[in-house]
Amino acid sequence: MKKCLLIFAAIICSVCTWGQITYDFIINNYPYIDVEEDEVLFPSEPMWYTGNIQKLADLLNKNLFSFYDLNDDYPTNLQKNEYKKSKEYLKQDLPSFNEVYQSTKAHKFYILYNLRYNTPYDTAKKRFAFRIGVNDYMKTNIAGYIGLGNNLCISCPTNRLSVKKTSTGYGDYFLSQFLYTTTIPESTALRIEKEMENPDCSICLMFIVKPYRVSKEARVINYGGYVGRQKALNDYVLAKTVGLYIVDTNKEEIICDLSKMFSQTTSKRK
Repeated sequence: MKKCLLIFAAIICSVCTWGQITYDFIINNYPYIDVEEDEVLFPSEPMWYTGNIQKLADLLNKNLFSFYDLNDDYPTNLQKNEYKKSKEYLKQDLPSFNEVYQSTKAHKFYILYNLRYNTPYDTAKKRFAFRIGVNDYMKTNIAGYIGLGNNLCISCPTNRLSVKKTSTGYGDYFLSQFLYTTTIPESTALRIEKEMENPDCSICLMFIVKPYRVSKEARVINYGGYVGRQKALNDYVLAKTVGLYIVDTNKEEIICDLSKMFSQTTSKRK
């Protein structure tokens, strides 16, 4: 009993620093989505494993055959229906898939977005307007979302977001999405701003999100070369943002907590 109490106390200490969650706790206990590397850590028993963002879309779409790469083995609906009667499907694939699905829906994920060479602090408004750039075809058309790349989109209050659209000259557009923070003290902002000028910048936005559904949207994408511009039906993974921190990944610490931005959706932008 004493040993259990000590373990419980250690967990509480690792979670709370003056009543707030710690960087170490998030990194060590939350699965992640790495947009730049196109990698997702799926929470599953007995061992978590990695896949890509399209696999996350397949999971949220409840598409077992795509998630487990079974479409080549069972290319027709008739063959799929026959496989669904098999012991391997009923006893292995389906229970495993359902477990990963339920676990993924229940977990919070973290996403790191590096702020290297980002926009400077606004001394008049005491805030940052962080720029997040992405090609327009990588962002959902649904309002109130930030596109992070690879068709992953996270929710954001519209009063904290503005978007500038710039032509690439090839019939496509690049989106500069500006995320407006709440007030940040100048002393804290100075540390952030100085580090953003570093080519080895360790300051990141850490989004805490819960993926919840997929939006299928038709787009025209320029593939270049002989293929050129083609119509495509894209899967956009939509995730609800439930927390946001500015963190220093080298020092492994949270610099400031901006999570209240996502619980005060009706407040006016300051």
